[in-house]
Amino acid sequence: MGNDYFKLNDIAEIQKFQEGLNKYFETHTNGFKQTGYFDLIKWNQICQGNKENGARIFAMIQDIKINLTFADSDVIKSMCLLETHYTKFDENNILENEEMLIHSISVLNFLSNYSFRMRALIDKIMGVIILLQIPKEYDSFRKAKSRKQKFKKLILKYEIDSFCDIQSFYESVEYFDNTFRTPEAHSVGALKKYAFTPHLYKNGKEDDKLNFFPHFNNRFISWIGTLEDSIFDKKY
Repeated sequence: MGNDYFKLNDIAEIQKFQEGLNKYFETHTNGFKQTGYFDLIKWNQICQGNKENGARIFAMIQDIKINLTFADSDVIKSMCLLETHYTKFDENNILENEEMLIHSISVLNFLSNYSFRMRALIDKIMGVIILLQIPKEYDSFRKAKSRKQKFKKLILKYEIDSFCDIQSFYESVEYFDNTFRTPEAHSVGALKKYAFTPHLYKNGKEDDKLNFFPHFNNRFISWIGTLEDSIFDKKY
């Protein structure tokens, strides 16, 4: 094949690829429907009007769509296990119940995957915002030691917070990073003590650490909708 790598060449191919992602999502979540955010066909139309950065933005959007599919799937699978099994489990020691041990390991796996995948996805979304709003700063953003900190400085410098409530988005990311992603990546990890202590799970309570994930995921997806509306309204 040489350098003939995978590429979506037209609307028909984009549609077929997106349908495949939707089918994957439904199959791996036992019938849940994926949100319509980051529709690749709509983004292809937007990117075609951006001669300077359109191809790069569309490639990033593909990555975002793929990883959002995986991340949303992970959090749904973990919550299904929590709601189905954890609420029925009264024992303090999962080692006394092999079934609960396996379920707890699965929950840890899904949420650990979600933590790392979501953080990478957020970096890409910040990059898309920079390319759309202040493209001359993209290289400095990309090369920054902390893209999150650089992003914050840029949105303050150029006063683009009103674009789509970016400050609220940033604060949620900060909490997510400090509570879960950073401990998982650079310390002993925070998730296992919650996943392996199922009797502490409070069904539906946002203040429960395990329940943070669906609430964060829902807020994140809602924010994505606001972001897309802002972008499409501006007709980039």
